[in-house]
Amino acid sequence: APNAMLKVELALSASQAAEVCSRVPPGSRVPPGVSIIVLEQQETVVPVVDSCSYRLLAHSPQTKQHRAQQQTAAPAGQPTAAPSAVAASPAKPPAAAAEVGEAWDATNAGFSTRGVENYLRAHPNVTKVDAPNGSLMTAGQLALARGCGGKLRYLNLGCPTATDPANRVLNNMIRCVAQHCPALQHLDVRRCHGVTDGSMAFAAERLPQLQHLNVRSTVHVTDRTITIVAQRCPLLRHLDVSDTDGRITDGAIAEIANRCPELRHLDVCKTGGKVTDVAIRLVASKCPQLQALLVGSTGGQITNTAIKEVARCCQQLTELDVSNTGGKITDSAVYALSHTCRGLKRLDIRSTGISAKAIGVLRRATSGLCVSEGVSGDAAQLQATHYASPLSAQLQSVLAYNASNYVANSPP
Repeated sequence: APNAMLKVELALSASQAAEVCSRVPPGSRVPPGVSIIVLEQQETVVPVVDSCSYRLLAHSPQTKQHRAQQQTAAPAGQPTAAPSAVAASPAKPPAAAAEVGEAWDATNAGFSTRGVENYLRAHPNVTKVDAPNGSLMTAGQLALARGCGGKLRYLNLGCPTATDPANRVLNNMIRCVAQHCPALQHLDVRRCHGVTDGSMAFAAERLPQLQHLNVRSTVHVTDRTITIVAQRCPLLRHLDVSDTDGRITDGAIAEIANRCPELRHLDVCKTGGKVTDVAIRLVASKCPQLQALLVGSTGGQITNTAIKEVARCCQQLTELDVSNTGGKITDSAVYALSHTCRGLKRLDIRSTGISAKAIGVLRRATSGLCVSEGVSGDAAQLQATHYASPLSAQLQSVLAYNASNYVANSPP
């Protein structure tokens, strides 16, 4: 039917794909209005016909902008030419995506080195790669760094295994990215237990445009890396060093405060009590555009003094986590926030003892505030352990089911 489009999705084996290609001779054109589109060539147990995959991948859909340019350039009354059915060469991807950055969700890709190389030849404008579960934990990571060249802006890595070979590949990958992708702005290596301080410091020295760094739950990253980030990455806006068990301290956070005035997001939760009021007060005074501050579970080292300084200096604050801070954050800090931080949207006060009266004052001063109250996860776990006994199975189930509403009035 005129002006109708039929979309067909097929799963082909390598031999079937080769048969399809054989029916599209080199240099020929597909019928008007018809195109062969393959979004992704998954690896198969049988040999893959490379020429076939390149021919099909070369037929990726064109962008709306490119089609509009073609229609504008075409003489009036003449239809635009149908796309060629075969790419001239595997190394020459279609020009349609020349100006468009692409995102690659490689969460379940499982590509080999050759598969990564093939994918990047077919998608030469990849600027964002998500591989959070270690799906590219092969030598293909090196091909990824080289293949993206200087265009990569966003990289989210993962390495669920902590074997020596996997760790070597991960650290080589980070170094290779730093060498080949100097314009990288977003690097996330959370929970990559094998990433070393040396490879992260090497990367920080070579990524001057870095704006987002997440080293949450890493076990080797220390003050050394964060200090180099402060010195070499002045555009930094987002830093997550949570759950690093005391390896990140006041010294490194102070360097960030002094050298990264664009900072918007700082997470120092679970830093083993090594980040204190000293660093947070400096962050508040040097980074007035701060929007999110998370200082939960910091061993009682963050007090009203720091939060009042944040309230005074960071009036764009929208998110604050002071949960499980050992009773050092009280109503007076909340009252200070109510005077200046009128844009606050999320507040976590679990296990703090802050009163309902203070929260009521803050709610009236803000709009749409979401407050997490009650007992934090860590405190609830300790509480349940403390009261556990063979005679209190029912109490244990109540605590586990609804710990946040449990009132600690049981006997000692």
